[in-house]
This record gives sequence, structure tokens and C-alpha cells, in this order.
Amino acid sequence: RQLAEHCEQSGERPPVALYSFGGEAMPRAAFAQARRALAPRTFINGYGPTETVVTPMVWKVRADAPAAEFAGTYAPIGRPVGARRCYLLDAELNLVPPGVAGELYIGGEGLARGYLNRGGMTAERFVPDPFAGDGARLYRTGDLARWLPDGQLEYLGRIDQQLKIRGFRIEPGEIEARILAQPGVGNAAVIAAEGPSGARLMAYVVPAAGATIDGATLRTALAAELPDYMVPSAIVVLDTLPLTPNGKLDRRALPAPGAETADQHVAPRTEAQRWLAQVWQDVLGVPRVGLDDNFFALGGDSLLSLKVISRVRANRALGLDLKLRDLMRTPTIGQLLPDGEPAAALPQATPAAALRVLAPGPANATLPPVACVHAALGTLFDYDAIVAQLGAQRTVYGFQARALADPAWRDASLASIAADYVREWRAAQPQGPYLLLGWSLGAALATLMARELEAQGQTVQWLGLVDPFVPEPRSQASATPGWPAALAVFAERLLPATEPLALPRDAAPEPDAEAVRALLAPRIAASTAPQAALGADELAHMFLAAHRLGLLAAAQRTLPVVQAPRAVWWRAGSDGAAARLAGWLGAPCEETVLDGVDHHAIVRDPRLLVQLRRSAEARPMPNSQARHPATGPATLPT
Repeated sequence: RQLAEHCEQSGERPPVALYSFGGEAMPRAAFAQARRALAPRTFINGYGPTETVVTPMVWKVRADAPAAEFAGTYAPIGRPVGARRCYLLDAELNLVPPGVAGELYIGGEGLARGYLNRGGMTAERFVPDPFAGDGARLYRTGDLARWLPDGQLEYLGRIDQQLKIRGFRIEPGEIEARILAQPGVGNAAVIAAEGPSGARLMAYVVPAAGATIDGATLRTALAAELPDYMVPSAIVVLDTLPLTPNGKLDRRALPAPGAETADQHVAPRTEAQRWLAQVWQDVLGVPRVGLDDNFFALGGDSLLSLKVISRVRANRALGLDLKLRDLMRTPTIGQLLPDGEPAAALPQATPAAALRVLAPGPANATLPPVACVHAALGTLFDYDAIVAQLGAQRTVYGFQARALADPAWRDASLASIAADYVREWRAAQPQGPYLLLGWSLGAALATLMARELEAQGQTVQWLGLVDPFVPEPRSQASATPGWPAALAVFAERLLPATEPLALPRDAAPEPDAEAVRALLAPRIAASTAPQAALGADELAHMFLAAHRLGLLAAAQRTLPVVQAPRAVWWRAGSDGAAARLAGWLGAPCEETVLDGVDHHAIVRDPRLLVQLRRSAEARPMPNSQARHPATGPATLPT
């Protein structure tokens, strides 16, 4: 790297045809710089821990070959050489499929006997080879990798260096690669540092020769390229990064951030900001809230949003007409109440993310995350009990309809929604295994997402479907009720009352926001339901988004076959839908019928909650013919 920097500055390069590198992972940006500045014929990347005696794997590439334009965070580490063996295994020593991340194990010639006088450590790192019957052993490297389509191994980083930020597992190398790609950056390291609100990312950067780095400018550039949870909270500029005696980065020796970066709390400055911060503290139960703290990262959810909105609207002096979609798009006080701007003039923001962390899970969680997919309403309100059950042992994600935060958002089909969600999910979690859970229409979306993931070569370990929406063939499809009837169902769901919603006799073919607002306003005024705090404008917007989802559902005629093991829970009386689903997808590995519960109450049924947790934790089994009625009465009211 130093040689490449020198050659770039001098404009000269030595007459060397082949360069070999090793010892440290080669970031993509550094490799591109070496190709550009050194211009040899060939590069060799040698990989091998000391325990495997030098270099059991090699990646050799011509500098002008297409393979040199790799897309990964680091240069590939190639294939085994000589009488070496390598495997990518999961936590139970099973082989992982191509494209799926696994821990790298190395065997064959050159394997060390162990560590001198350290029997425990030897037993931990040198394990029996499950694929050999001759007493051979494998060395457990602690490195993550995956097989590329061309048979090369791609290095993904160290398992013990993965970070967990706001429920997302992050490979620091991905962020380091983005930093290194910025102008003027010579080197970079990213770690997690504990703060008052949990772990936050810290970046340490070294300027390239002759360059200067402004941390705020660099952070802004990263925010334009990375999800917010991957943007470092603070950037520390150093002259050099600390190294170990053998020349590797010494992460433990990175200096502690100074007072100006260790605590990234930005205190509210105006009276309005301080008032809103106190509301958030009360609702979220946190000791303090700063201008840059994300409402949802602090533990906010849809129901807590309603409490905040209700209190904001009750404070007329604040002058902030806060809507749920505003909080989704601009979830910090600094965005909602910017200095020097009228409180009611909310700033424009980038499109809201569909993916949210519903439960971060324990810091030492070993189970993979599970993602819940919204139903026809588009919200994640109904998953609260499920999230509480699953979130005790793993991270729980949720996909919320984008149209809730963006009134102009339009989707073309359920399949396009699924593809959109998979794109966002893989940006946050590039590799599986993936676990999906859907209730009602969310079950159909989860199935479509599973198919999309499998088409991309990913493994879907578990697909949970709760009282799923099952499309009807065109010949059997019943007429879709008009929007007034759908609005009546919507109002009864969110704003229950003794009297039915007054509906017009001659309604326009398509609903408009003004007509829906006018119909909902009297119901809202008389309602004591928490959702009434949203107001007629917000509820009208929610209905229009849900109505469009309903039209897309009505246009869906079938569901695709997936390989993922499926577990399905039905309410009693769903035999027709169950038969249709099995006709398309085959029989699931688990199927349970819960009686004494309706479509909406099933997501809170204690029997379901216990079975969901067990099913998601179990080792996946092939889909089978098993069907298990559960006939005990529900303990929650329907």
C-alpha cells in the first residue's frame, strides 16, 4: 500500500511483473490503487494462518482480467493449493451452500499439532474432520468466507470482529472499504464503542500523503452511501494506525476517543426541542434524548409513536402538526424541530426505509434474525406480542409498507414489493440464513420474498405463515368490495364503536383523501381508541395505502413454490385456503390449527407464541404431510 501511494505521487513505478501480498485482508479500494499505480501483469493474494503453516490458499489473477474487478469488500483468497482441504461450515459443522457465509476450516498437509502446553486452546481450535474417517483434523480459523460462482473463496472478515449496532450485525470491513474509497483517505479502522444509548460506531482514519480530512465532511459522504446504522457516530483522524509487532492492525491499541467524540449526545437547544426531548424520555423510558437520537433506535415502535403524537398535538403552543409518517421519515428531534425554522415546516428527507429493528435481541445472541412482514394495513402494530416472544433470543426485523411514510409511493404488484424488501434486507444482511414470518397478507409477501431470496442463491432457513392470505384463482375469485365497505372494516378495526360507519350511497369509483377524511372525522371525534390520536388526515392516508395493498392482493392469483421449510398456523375453518396453499406449495413441514380464535386475535394467542418460538429455533426439516390440530381454548379474548 505504501509503495502504491509512493508511485502514485511520483508518477513512476518499478519494473515488477508480479506482486504478492498477504498477512492482512486486501480491501477493494487498496487493490484498485495497487492495480492503477503499480500496473504489473499479475497479482497473488496468499491466505493462511500460522497454524496451517504458511499459505494453504492462493488467489492468482492477471491485473487486466475481469476477475480483478471483484465486487467484494476484500480481494478473494482463492482455492486450496497442494494437499490442502478447506470447508465452509455452520455452527454445527454442516457444509453451507455456495454463496452462503460460513466459518472457514482448513485441513490436510501442513496443519500444526496444536499449541505448546495449551491443551484447552488446542482442543477448541483443532477439531476432528467430520468428512474424513482417518482421524484427520481441521483448524478452525475464525474467518468468515463464502464460495463465489467461479469456485474462488471470498473473505468476509473475522467472526470475532463483527459488531452489533441497533440490532444489525455489521462487518466493520464493509464500512472501512467505503471510507477507503473516499478521496484523501489513506487508511481506516472501524470499531464499536459503548455510549449512553448502547454501542455506536467509531471510525479512525489516516489521511493519504499530502491530504487533509474533515471528519464532518467524510461522515456526510458516508451517510449518502450507507444505511444510517452503518454510518460512524464519530470520526477520529490519526497520523497512523497502531500495528502489532507482525505488522497487523492492533485494534485494542486504538486511542480512546476524546471527550468531543466519546459522547455524541447533542443536547436540545431550544425550548421546543427540550420539551419534545422530555416527551420522548417519558414515553421511551430513557434517561436523556439528544437532537440526533433516532426515535426507533431508542426503542420506539408504532404504538409508542401514537403516544408521542397524542402529546405533541395536545401542546398547541408547539405548533407542530406531527404525523406518523413524519416520525418515520425524520425520526430525530433535530430533523423534526430544526433550529431557525418554523416548527411546522418539516425538512425533506430521503425515502423512509421499509426495514426496521423491532427487537435488537441480546448482545450475545447466536440465533439468526427473523423478519416479520406487514399485513394489509401496512403497519407492524399486530406483531407486538410475537416480537416480545422472539426478541428475547434473537434480533427481530420488521418490514413496514413504504407508502405509510410516503403518500406518493406506488407499488406495481406484490412481487415487486417483495423484490424491493429483499434488496433492502440484503443491503443490511448480505448473506443468510434468512428467516421470514408473515401474518395474513404478510404471509403471501413473506413467501414471495423467500422465492426472491432463493432465486438469488440464498438460503431461507424458515418460513412461518400465520393464518395466511391465500389468493383465489380467477375462476373462483369473488367480487372485490368497493372502497366504502373496505373503509367500514378499516374503521371498525382501528376505531371500534357501537354504531357502524356512515357511508355514502353513491361513492366515487376510487377513494380520495378528502372524502375519506370527511367520513372518518365524526368517528375519530367520538373514539377513545389510541389510534384516534393520529387524526383524520393521517388515518385517511393509512386507509388509502391499505386500500392499494388490498387491490394488489386481489390481483394476485397464485404463490410460488419455495424450498424453505414452512410452518403454518391456521384458525379453525380454513380448510379451503389450506388445501389451495398445499396444492401450490406442497404440504408444509409443520401445520397447526388453532380453534377458538379469529383472524386478528391469532397473532396474540399464547399457543401460537410458544409454538412460533419453538419452530423458529428448531433445526429445519423437510416439508411433510404433518398436520396437528390444537384444540385447547385460547386464553386471550377473541
